[in-house]
Amino acid sequence: MIFLSEEAKREIYEESRARLESWYTPETIKRGGCLYWAQCSGISLHKRGLCPSLRAGTMLWKMVAHDDGVSPTHFGYEWSPTHPFSVAAVKEGKMPEMHVWNEVGGMIVDFSTGQFKTIAEEIHKLKWTAPDPPRFLWGFPPGDAVYHNEFAALRWAFRFITQ
Repeated sequence: MIFLSEEAKREIYEESRARLESWYTPETIKRGGCLYWAQCSGISLHKRGLCPSLRAGTMLWKMVAHDDGVSPTHFGYEWSPTHPFSVAAVKEGKMPEMHVWNEVGGMIVDFSTGQFKTIAEEIHKLKWTAPDPPRFLWGFPPGDAVYHNEFAALRWAFRFITQ
């Protein structure tokens, strides 16, 4: 494991955010842009000798404070390349449903978490009642969150990030 101060992590986040905002449009960022967050943060991490490793696959984050047994409990992106939604996205030149992040020293570095609530509410029209996610995740996800790396999703991420 690699330990950095919270200040050092914030500096890396801010540098990555500045790069993201200079390279990509606000609309791209607003729609999630996890791939681009991972790209920009990977550069910042690499510059500091932290050896980031790109990851892609499924991410689920708890969005409700109390499970009513009926409504969705988590917001996320589930790696499902054969689902009709993913097939249609690929035909339109987009990525299949998936999430992209970095890993450093066995810890998840996901600078897109601060957008989860906005994306869930504004784009997917979901109701978020759980505590807001952190601006970024650097470490291990909460026990009710899921990050699952899939090699095939990683291939898609590389395909899109190099275009």
